[in-house]
Amino acid sequence: MRVLVVESNHAIREGLVYIFEKNGYFVDEAEDGGVGLRMALSNKYQIVVTNLGIPELCGLALIKKIRDKKLDYPILIHTTRMRWEDKVGGLEAGADDYLCMPCSLEKLFSRAQRLMLRPNRLMSHDTSEMAAAHA
Repeated sequence: MRVLVVESNHAIREGLVYIFEKNGYFVDEAEDGGVGLRMALSNKYQIVVTNLGIPELCGLALIKKIRDKKLDYPILIHTTRMRWEDKVGGLEAGADDYLCMPCSLEKLFSRAQRLMLRPNRLMSHDTSEMAAAHA
């Protein structure tokens, strides 16, 4: 089981990596949205956890590009942005959940688990394989 964490703050990223690895997940890390996007397009993930305020490609742009490529990974936003406009914007961009920091790592992991357990997730970066199998 593989997770992608996109977070520019080293201490926060370490905490996120720790909670997922502690629970048996393999974690790929990216400090910015550009690297995060390249990883999301080239690997299969059970979930992507991203901050909105990341360099190179902001979190909203990252989410939109992931969704534009028809990737159906669950996406969990964790951010300090607490305005309702930011929350609505994140969900409309394609995120599945939105958590405001500070929050406990345990709460974030619990929310991530719920998202990963949802049925009917493709969890694939190549939906053409799935289409060909049903043709």
